[in-house]
Amino acid sequence: MFSSDEMYKRLHRFRNQLQESGNAGKPLYFAKVDVQSCFDSIPQKPLLRLLNALISAEGYTITRYAQAKALGACSSSEDQPTIIPKASWKFKGKAHIIDQKETFSDHAQKEAEAALGTVFVDLEGKTHKSRAGILALLREHIERNIVQIGKKFYRQTTGIPQGSIVSSLLCNFFYADLEQRVLDFLQDGDSLLLRLIDDFLLITTNHEHATRFVQVMHRGLPEYGLKVKEGKSKVNFDAQVDGRVVSRLPAVTNFPYCGNAINTVNLNITKDETRRQQNSRRLHSIRYHSCTDKRPDIAAATTVDFSRSPGQNFYRKTFR
Repeated sequence: MFSSDEMYKRLHRFRNQLQESGNAGKPLYFAKVDVQSCFDSIPQKPLLRLLNALISAEGYTITRYAQAKALGACSSSEDQPTIIPKASWKFKGKAHIIDQKETFSDHAQKEAEAALGTVFVDLEGKTHKSRAGILALLREHIERNIVQIGKKFYRQTTGIPQGSIVSSLLCNFFYADLEQRVLDFLQDGDSLLLRLIDDFLLITTNHEHATRFVQVMHRGLPEYGLKVKEGKSKVNFDAQVDGRVVSRLPAVTNFPYCGNAINTVNLNITKDETRRQQNSRRLHSIRYHSCTDKRPDIAAATTVDFSRSPGQNFYRKTFR
């Protein structure tokens, strides 16, 4: 997943899949692991070999376009001023193989089916990139990251630079290869493997597969530079790895994952209230409220830009 927004759709699809296969009533086994320093541990040579295989066409054409969507609807009433919707703009690029015949209208029509109320604007200018040029750019990005410590300069020889515009994408490609080659036993139709960059979550009706997943990940995968943070691993069943007990939650609980909580029985998803309360306690310890002892809920906070129409900005952000 590229964001936690994708979580609901995948859980919904998996629940329907369990119902269709007659496994809806079976216990669900949850296992969560977090990779330790994933960007700093990815080996560069295997990553470059993977990219060399993925980028197969000899050339690509990149088309630039913009998406505009109104935030809210135009409305007015006696007790509320007229609210003019504000447009949210996103600027994107679409790459396709040079020989592939696809117009901007074809692409916009495909995206519009899942983006109602959105206007697509063709920015016209096109650029062409060769396979050799793209691979050379990625090789420079991966192998030529220079770090200054004091007066000395060092070249990063293991891992990829953090904070780069493409590092998250490269990490996703690399761990997707791991899933296909090492965790292929989970492609049984009874398991759902979620991953947000380096946070893995397995949900399965197969106890054996859940146990095997925990053991494989905890024992590490040197060829992928993978080592998990054992202190952050969580399961809802009894699990041990080489005599070490993995932290366990109750079999029936709201299982925490990436700021959300997934019910281990019906797969309903909510916000992780435990995490929100911990954040509120941290904020309360920093900031004392003299009038009341209530702890602020920072998840419900919002900021409004100072402008000539602060009321409209507040309305837009609240509505959004």
